[in-house]
Amino acid sequence: MLAIVIPAYDMHHQGVHFLRRALESISKQTQIDFSQIAVVVSDHSVDFAIEGFLEGYQTPFELHYVRNGTHFGNISHNLNTVIQFVLQNSPASYIKILFQDDFLLEDSYLANIFRIIQEAKPDAIITGATHSLDGANCFNPIAPQNNPFLIFGQNTISSPSTLTLSRQVCQEQLCDENVQLFMDVDWYYRIFKAYSSLVFAPELLVVNGVWDGQMQHQFDAQSFAKELSYVLNKYESDGLRAQLPAYLMLLQEKHPEHAAIVDPLVRPLIERNTILLDATNLSSTQHSIDVVLTTYNAADQINFSIRNALSQSVPPKTIIVVDANSSDHTAQMVQRIYAQEPKVRLISCPNSQIWLARQLGINQADSAYIAFLHCAPDTYPKWNTNYLEQQLAHLSKNPGATGSLGTITLAPQDEPQRNDCLINLPSAGCASNLLLIRNECTTNALLEDQLRLAEQHGQWQLLEALFSLAQAPNAKVITSQPAQTDEAIANEKILQILTWWSAYPQLILTQTQLLTIIRHAFIAAVGSTQPSLLTHLAIFNHRYQLFKPALNQDIFVRACISYLNMAGEVIKTHCQKQYSAIKAQIIRLPLANKVHQALCR
Repeated sequence: MLAIVIPAYDMHHQGVHFLRRALESISKQTQIDFSQIAVVVSDHSVDFAIEGFLEGYQTPFELHYVRNGTHFGNISHNLNTVIQFVLQNSPASYIKILFQDDFLLEDSYLANIFRIIQEAKPDAIITGATHSLDGANCFNPIAPQNNPFLIFGQNTISSPSTLTLSRQVCQEQLCDENVQLFMDVDWYYRIFKAYSSLVFAPELLVVNGVWDGQMQHQFDAQSFAKELSYVLNKYESDGLRAQLPAYLMLLQEKHPEHAAIVDPLVRPLIERNTILLDATNLSSTQHSIDVVLTTYNAADQINFSIRNALSQSVPPKTIIVVDANSSDHTAQMVQRIYAQEPKVRLISCPNSQIWLARQLGINQADSAYIAFLHCAPDTYPKWNTNYLEQQLAHLSKNPGATGSLGTITLAPQDEPQRNDCLINLPSAGCASNLLLIRNECTTNALLEDQLRLAEQHGQWQLLEALFSLAQAPNAKVITSQPAQTDEAIANEKILQILTWWSAYPQLILTQTQLLTIIRHAFIAAVGSTQPSLLTHLAIFNHRYQLFKPALNQDIFVRACISYLNMAGEVIKTHCQKQYSAIKAQIIRLPLANKVHQALCR
């Protein structure tokens, strides 16, 4: 009996289309007994489109559906899961891999697979492959063969859809879930190394579907170097490092555009004592991360945010989803999809205060680090795949820091991931670019108040003042926000700044001077005298009595500089003339040099 395993997921809403094509290519097979075939689909989707499609789908062969609710985004895990399902529930002597976006070209493909099994009883059959953009026209055929640089990513086999493996091989050799870019070549390397009974059948073709969202179109030199370091350490006794110079020459010849980026990252790996940060040591207790993911009324967006966190190159230990009393079905969506995912934990906040939800998440965390992410209908930031890895790497280079700030880029709300329309923002623009050492969170008595003020007034610089935060430029976050007019933005800045001053007035040595400057600065920014500004000024002396946190002068100075820097950017953008006048006043203050430098950066 032959089992065909199909690891599947939503594929950017194309999952059903690709799966139907793959299944149809099996149904049209000739000269075979369909009773000797069982197909198992392991669904790794965050929605239920594939499950709904298969419920009414009729096939001439036995079809099984498995819902895989763990380790979302890890293709190796999904493939291992479906193979293990077959080993535990089927007597199949051979298992054929077929990726969801691939399909069998010839109607006699499986008949020939059965023939080879009967004649040779091999450990593995490796067929040929070709490619297609539209499912009809094929190009770039590949005749499978081993090569000395296979383990370095020089893939001359194509995708695992070309493989048919004996039951014994599947029992002994599963995919390494620590790698993504090297998932297929690492698997091939071990199979070729461990087994000699291999049949290459280049005349039989699997068609590899080609589409825009595939990982193969997203080359990341840093991830490539990290995974290469991992496999070099994994197979240290095989002497692979000695082959690296020859491989780099081949890469220069075939892909000079990649070689220019990869060479300086890979060449140091020739030395045995050079070890890049890899999945093993970054997943240790010392580097464990909990993600506190706050959300409110984001049923349509929450899957995106959870998948984004789960698919990190350094995966978090736990994702603590804190639902801030949503009135939609956000909580039910999380429970339904992630019930089997041990990394995802859902807790509820009794009200809709996001700052309180974030504090509840901090109280539930137990890892060495806490990363923050927020998901709302109009704003659901996206971390780059190596975001957490870059945050940890940067912290390791700044031992005195208690946290790290990633780099935020802003996109229009309707196009949050287009690189051609991104705008850089100040580092402390939102909570979703912040990573803190957990002990600093639990021992800082002022953190809860800071979270409340930060969330209510967008004042994340309060945390920058309270913690010693390192800037991590390569830890990138893409976010969006509703369109605002310049005047609306300036008005928002007024409320932010003045509320902050009213919370910490007793630290202001030159209180009247600073308030006068802030007043002039923001009147200049919006071009008129705002009633809300004057009201805040009038009640200032009453409000400051309510806030007396025990912050020292140094922390205040840093926060002062941070906020005046932000004010300066608004002024410079909207009214250069008024900015010059205000700058002249600022340099007369006791904080003259520091504030002046901040404004002029």
